[in-house]
Amino acid sequence: MSENRHSVDPARLKYGAWCHRAEKQLGEGDIAASYSADCIGMGKPLRKPFGWKGSLWVCVALGQGSAEVYRLTLPQAFEGTPLGYRARVLAGDEARQDPNGFYHGVTVSHGGKSFVLCGPPAVLVPGEPAQMDLFAGLP
Repeated sequence: MSENRHSVDPARLKYGAWCHRAEKQLGEGDIAASYSADCIGMGKPLRKPFGWKGSLWVCVALGQGSAEVYRLTLPQAFEGTPLGYRARVLAGDEARQDPNGFYHGVTVSHGGKSFVLCGPPAVLVPGEPAQMDLFAGLP
């Protein structure tokens, strides 16, 4: 496994299904439910972040059984200059080639508080974390 790929319980990545009777998504995992790239692009508050490795994280991409996620940090704890999404987009190729990921340093809000997305992103894949760790480093 590469350093930025991590196994998580597959249930956390599930999309779930829309229930017309309940008028809500049912069976959706917390990682999938945190998907907020659309909110970030429109300057709206994030969907509910998920807890992982002692921090809050948010998903910016879902596909082929994986999720790309960034850690949330408080602005005063962020090393560097936080930027708005628009400024990051205007940075063009520089932002897309950032080794810490495109969303690194982007300011966001959740629950009335400001945060900064901190990269590099992690890629979460379905698996059993405890069992995957048993085989780490073996040829």
